[in-house]
Amino acid sequence: MGLGDLQALFLRSSGFTVMPFKIPFFAMYFLAAILEIVAFIISPVYTVQSSLSRKIVAEVYHSHSLSHAKASKLLDYKPLFTFEESVDLSKKYYATI
Repeated sequence: MGLGDLQALFLRSSGFTVMPFKIPFFAMYFLAAILEIVAFIISPVYTVQSSLSRKIVAEVYHSHSLSHAKASKLLDYKPLFTFEESVDLSKKYYATI
């Protein structure tokens, strides 16, 4: 399970709607590049603070994997909670803030 899958599972279980499709990396990267070019062109007149950049797109689309198998193998790690218990506890915690 990847990080995006975990986030989607948590968001759905918390009542949020998640898009049923992913925007392709190339499209997002191209959009971020266009945004950076426009920001550079208008920078003498207006300062743009955008949260979308090519660096952010590359970091978000990078594959992150979540598995305790390596920690179990190398460090003799044993999780305190099952995956389902962890999701339930997280939902309870985020409901309090």
